[in-house]
Amino acid sequence: MLRAVSEIETDWAWKGPYAAQWVFPIPLLLIAYFGPESPWHHVRKGQIDQVKPILKRIARAGHYDDRQLDAYVAYMKHTVALEKAETTGGSWLEMFKGTNLRRTEIVSSIPTREFADAQMFGVWGLQNWCGNAMLGLGVVLLQTAGMSDVLAYDINTVINATNILAVAFGWLLLPHFGRRSLFLTGLISLGGTLVVLGILAFFKQSPANLYTQGAMLVVQSFWFQANINPLSYAIAGEIPATHLRPQAIAMGRAFYVVTTVPLNQLLPYMLNQKPAGWGWGTKSAWFWLGCNILCTLWVYFRLPETGGFSFAELDILFSNKVSARKFKHVTIHDELAEAETKAEIANATNEKNDNEKDVVQAEVYQLNA
Repeated sequence: MLRAVSEIETDWAWKGPYAAQWVFPIPLLLIAYFGPESPWHHVRKGQIDQVKPILKRIARAGHYDDRQLDAYVAYMKHTVALEKAETTGGSWLEMFKGTNLRRTEIVSSIPTREFADAQMFGVWGLQNWCGNAMLGLGVVLLQTAGMSDVLAYDINTVINATNILAVAFGWLLLPHFGRRSLFLTGLISLGGTLVVLGILAFFKQSPANLYTQGAMLVVQSFWFQANINPLSYAIAGEIPATHLRPQAIAMGRAFYVVTTVPLNQLLPYMLNQKPAGWGWGTKSAWFWLGCNILCTLWVYFRLPETGGFSFAELDILFSNKVSARKFKHVTIHDELAEAETKAEIANATNEKNDNEKDVVQAEVYQLNA
């Protein structure tokens, strides 16, 4: 749509895309109205009789037999009971005490004594300051470099299409590589594109130069969307203590929004020509390269690997103050896995009565705590 109106001279160049967005609310409202309620919502409300019909509806035909359905509903009830027990008593103040302070730093970048300069980072802050910010005004950047308006829009369309492919590519990477290693790979890749952009800024503009700059922006966007952007959401949900997760995620997202304020002020000044701006243009890549290096150092020293660990195991690692670089090399006692297996067996069969299940579940919960 943006490409189609890019050559229109009238107000419809901007009115058209706005008007087109009104096509979507009606079908979305219909989908929301006729779609099923979340079965987890009904379990939390104690409406167990409504859970089984929804589970059958949203699963493929024959996926559940009656025994499996009963077992899965029992598992849902047990999970909700643990959630209630674990989230009771969490306070904002507790986020800044003991090992929780380190976890808060990783999510929303509160400075700690171990890493006093961390306040600009954290997995949420990294999204803004890792060097990807230039893509927010990518069209303006390419126009400033000398590219035509239409070609700049075309490359921006390629970037958006690449984003979709990049997220799908990230799905393929995640089972084989850890979150920490993917984060570092993404940051180093972004740094490489910034170096190329910064060097090209000192050469005479030519078609080859402009196309190379456009290609670097596409590569930059690809690596950001393949790992750094989606992984931020996963890590932000895995790092906090279970009973503090709602507060930690809320604070982390608030930190992200706050850090966009100076970012949105800096970018126009960097890219616009004098006297309205500073006239840096593509040379602003060197500024973002400096930010990227600081972000990479922070990830290397402060971001632990969270993939493959249960929440209970992460609690143990943080409680023992294990270095971020050693998380994946630590072996945790097998009692946890053994106890969790007991709970799975108890939930998956109907041979044990409720009292016996409660005993096993209580033992698991006490061990995890």
